[in-house]
Amino acid sequence: MDFSKTVSIDFTREEMRIIVNQDKAAATLNPNIAFALVASEDVMYGIFRMYEAYVDEFTWDTMTTRSLSEATDWIKKKTGLTVYRAV
Repeated sequence: MDFSKTVSIDFTREEMRIIVNQDKAAATLNPNIAFALVASEDVMYGIFRMYEAYVDEFTWDTMTTRSLSEATDWIKKKTGLTVYRAV
């Protein structure tokens, strides 16, 4: 998910826990998901690293990076799929 142009997201710690719990429930249905989070701003990067720490306990592969090309390469390597970017 490309958030490279996003400066901040306004949500509480409790809302983060809700998102993590929803993702945890989804992981029981499909444990083979891999996705990358792209954040160029420090605040966004930190939020996504915090999310990764929360979801580390279940089976999804996640990566936070500042580079879209690094995220694309990682997804290709993890899944073997070609990644297309909508313009």
